[in-house]
Amino acid sequence: MSLLFPLGRAHRHFLGLAKKGAPDPDDSIRPLDTVRISPQAAQCFRSQLCVPGTFRSGPLFGNRADSILHVGYAAPAGYVHWMEYDPTQPFALDPGYVLGWTDALRMVHPEPIDWIGTWLSFPDTRGADRVREQPLIQQARRELIADDTMALLFVGWNQDEVEVHGYCALASTHGQPLTIEWMTAQASTLP
Repeated sequence: MSLLFPLGRAHRHFLGLAKKGAPDPDDSIRPLDTVRISPQAAQCFRSQLCVPGTFRSGPLFGNRADSILHVGYAAPAGYVHWMEYDPTQPFALDPGYVLGWTDALRMVHPEPIDWIGTWLSFPDTRGADRVREQPLIQQARRELIADDTMALLFVGWNQDEVEVHGYCALASTHGQPLTIEWMTAQASTLP
């Protein structure tokens, strides 16, 4: 029996196949500097920001081209927050949910696609500043959901607009800020 596609980052992470600190074989050697967000991902952010009161988070799906991470899709974290909400674990993801999204997207998407990062909004749903984000960048790095190859996006309202701050969690203590670009509907296909 053969696999329809090679195991991706989500498979390696949630099935315990990735070694701590091991480089992802699919990643470029160029450091990330830009995140491009599709209208589909932006719609998920807007809908999740309409539900204040708890941390909201979820996986990002897309691909990487050199130093640019293309976010084609964002999803909620699954049902983990409905069953056992723990405010000390804002990045909790339902492994089955993330694996299901990964497999489904890979089956229907013509370009390579994988779990490429995580997004988070604060309970008040407002855009955050670096002081509020910094401890969570460190927590994401400890939990192995953010590193120098995966984006961590903080999503919130800035007046009536969705504001996103992006980071990759390098070995430094502060994380590397990433440039955020919004794709139009005409340019939203992944490379």
